[in-house]
Amino acid sequence: MAKTGPRPNSPTTSLGIALRARRGEGSLAEAAGAMGIGTSTLNLLDLGRSVPSYDTAVKLAAWLGDGWDVHRVMREARTPTAAE
Repeated sequence: MAKTGPRPNSPTTSLGIALRARRGEGSLAEAAGAMGIGTSTLNLLDLGRSVPSYDTAVKLAAWLGDGWDVHRVMREARTPTAAE
């Protein structure tokens, strides 16, 4: 049986999973607006296809809340999920 990867719309990093969990049923546009970043930027981060800049990592950490700082955001953006 061939190994299948994550679905195209599934987060592939720990950061992507955290972003989706925090966003819940809210839209990408709503979350991006609340963070002060672009919707396309959030989409790339959500899917694990990008690593945030320092300025974006600051905004993500503030939005994610307790336990999140810039270092954790950057580390989790590079941490693949178990599906990979």
